[in-house]
Amino acid sequence: MTRCGSRHPADQVIPQKDPRGNTLYWIGPPGEKHDAGPDTDFAAVDEGYVSVTPLHVDLTAHQAHEVVTDWLDRVGVDSQW
Repeated sequence: MTRCGSRHPADQVIPQKDPRGNTLYWIGPPGEKHDAGPDTDFAAVDEGYVSVTPLHVDLTAHQAHEVVTDWLDRVGVDSQW
C-alpha cells in the first residue's frame, strides 16, 4: 500500500495537428518528481513493485459553500438544484 507521490508541473506543451487539421496539445514530458519518499507510489514502482494507492478526488471548496449559497440567495438565484 502506498501514498500518492507528486511531480512538478510539466514545462512543455506541444501543439500538433490531427488528420482533420484540428490543433491538439500534448503535455509533457512529465515534470521532475517532487515527492517520491519511501512510502510513495514512485518508490514502489522504481523498486519493481506494483503500487496500490487508494485515491479520493473532491475539489469542492466546502468552506465556501455557505458564503456562496448566501450570495446566490441575495441575488435572487435558487441555490437548490
